Amino acid sequence: MPPSVPSDLPRVARPLHYTINFVPDAKDLVFSGTTSIDVEVFERTRVLTLHANELEIASARLSATGGRAAVPLEIDFDRDEQTVELQAPAPIAPGRYRIDLQYSGKINTQATGLFSLDYPDKRTGQPVRGLFTQFEAPDARRFAPMFDEPSYKATFDLSATIPAGLMAVGNMPIASEQPLGDGTKKVTFATSPKMSSYLLFFAMGDFERLSREGHNGAQLGIVAPRGSGEQARYALDSLVPLMSYYADYFGIPYTL
Repeated sequence: MPPSVPSDLPRVARPLHYTINFVPDAKDLVFSGTTSIDVEVFERTRVLTLHANELEIASARLSATGGRAAVPLEIDFDRDEQTVELQAPAPIAPGRYRIDLQYSGKINTQATGLFSLDYPDKRTGQPVRGLFTQFEAPDARRFAPMFDEPSYKATFDLSATIPAGLMAVGNMPIASEQPLGDGTKKVTFATSPKMSSYLLFFAMGDFERLSREGHNGAQLGIVAPRGSGEQARYALDSLVPLMSYYADYFGIPYTL
């Protein structure tokens, strides 16, 4: 980054790709996760600094491309600065590496990071719980250790292990759903475009999706609480002409 762009992090490395796998516990409002970050190191250093807020990191390891063995990293939090320093046992030479982290965090009850929202079921009136993310800005660091500034752009692979009867929603279409045989399933989303961390999104709940073909053959969809019925249909029908207008105005196809 040019010196004119502000940053809380030392300018010694940048992220290239994140692989995030996590398991939310909506009842107890906690989650656990693993993250692998492909990074490029620009200059010789012993410390790689990431953002992390209200996370507990159990382990961190660094491995270089080419199959060399991973080395453990010492973990040092700065809670006030919302950062974590990962210190290697020896200087890290410029090049490409992977940081593997195991960690846990909490699910908030306000719209920060990964948060819960309770609402009445449209069929029974009983309260049900959904999970959502709000990362802007800068609350992606409550979800995973990362370079949580808009200037640090990377691609994302996101997977979540959730109850089998619920729906997961993300930035990208679902690439696979794997039943795990214990009442849960692992949902993996397709790789995202290169983007800032605050744009990453996840939701989980008892949802339903309505869709129809929109402008230029793109699929336009509405995700709503199960049982929304005609309310969801009305929202979808109202959205199509609006999205058609923006697609024509900007000259791009659209999907939701």
